[in-house]
Amino acid sequence: MLFRPLWGELTKCFGESTLQFAWTLILLASQVAFTFAEDAWMFIIGMILFSLGLAGYSGLKYVILIDLVGGANLNKALFFDQMFDAIMTFVVPTVSNLFIKALGTKKVLFIVNTVAAALT
Repeated sequence: MLFRPLWGELTKCFGESTLQFAWTLILLASQVAFTFAEDAWMFIIGMILFSLGLAGYSGLKYVILIDLVGGANLNKALFFDQMFDAIMTFVVPTVSNLFIKALGTKKVLFIVNTVAAALT
């Protein structure tokens, strides 16, 4: 509610690729905050950072896809994007659960997300 208009205003000052780098760093920071959260306040900070990054990602993703593939091919790019997301929805929790059992900590999912955010 608050962050989507903020990203809209930022597009007036910065390009999409700069903002993509910014939201990736914000999402990475949120996962680091989740990984090291020991109390409710650190978890709240992680959630605020996550919602800020997600607002940027969800709003600007379409602008970047149109720049990359053009309006005529947008439906194909979105199909691939959604199929990849659907597959990862099953794979990441399953693999993370195996790591949780092997390592004995429930923070594995945040660690996996931190590595994934760093790779992007």
